[in-house]
Amino acid sequence: MTDLPRISVIIPTFNRAPLIERAIASVERQSLRPIEVLLIDDCSTDDTQQMVGTISSKIPIVYKRLEKNGGGAIARNAGIRLAKGDYVAFLDSDDEWESEHLKTLVSYTSREKGDFVVASSARISEKDIIFPKCAFPETSSVAQKLHFVLAGNLAFQTSTLLMPRDTAARFMFDGRLRRHQDWDLIFRMIRHQIALFLLPVPTTIYHLQTGANVSRSASIVPSLRFLARHRAAMSRRSVTRFISLEIDRRKANHIVALRSLLGAFLLGGLSPREFIAYSRERLRSLLSPKKRD
Repeated sequence: MTDLPRISVIIPTFNRAPLIERAIASVERQSLRPIEVLLIDDCSTDDTQQMVGTISSKIPIVYKRLEKNGGGAIARNAGIRLAKGDYVAFLDSDDEWESEHLKTLVSYTSREKGDFVVASSARISEKDIIFPKCAFPETSSVAQKLHFVLAGNLAFQTSTLLMPRDTAARFMFDGRLRRHQDWDLIFRMIRHQIALFLLPVPTTIYHLQTGANVSRSASIVPSLRFLARHRAAMSRRSVTRFISLEIDRRKANHIVALRSLLGAFLLGGLSPREFIAYSRERLRSLLSPKKRD
């Protein structure tokens, strides 16, 4: 009988005390149990620590509170450094896994050596929609793979990922980014020709974000930093898509935002459906009467 793979589950959290128990319960339900759950508290100001103390689990829970809030990337990196497993799997504290999640992903580990990543598809709980809709183009160019990650909703989202611990330690998340951390990790891996596998099995349950977010930031600085790092490897349609949705869409100037959306659409960076939806969103904001003090 072969030894079962040793998996460490890394859960970063910030001010999500009411949701932690649900996330850990989904780890408990795994048909292939991990050796530990590493709960990394990104300096929460709610009763996260007290909540963790009330959770009874058959899986060892290692709780670590960071001294200052650094964002999701810093929290995940702390978990990677603490991990004792041969593999690490990431789960955001507001998401869940189906019971076969780890077993399904691990089925790929026996056929791969060196650096690689396996990811599940995801189901949005509130809408019962499965993403991504298309298969990952494993044999395509780097630019095509990068565009798939940008345009394929929830493709390689952090809660879907499993990889060797050594791979995670080699690449790490960029702690300077308060946004696009998962994109940046996968982009760097694609550019380094790391094998990526996206399974068409939706074993991750993604919940639309409410309340505090480990990585929430209104600033466009993380987006500019991300673009500066990866622009040379991105196609023109990818660049225009990213600028329109992640930079110009955050600006107050409606005309700039709408013009950017149109440019991305004309270059193939946005689908007709996306262009219409995002334009309507902006037009509503433009036409809605401003509140008076």
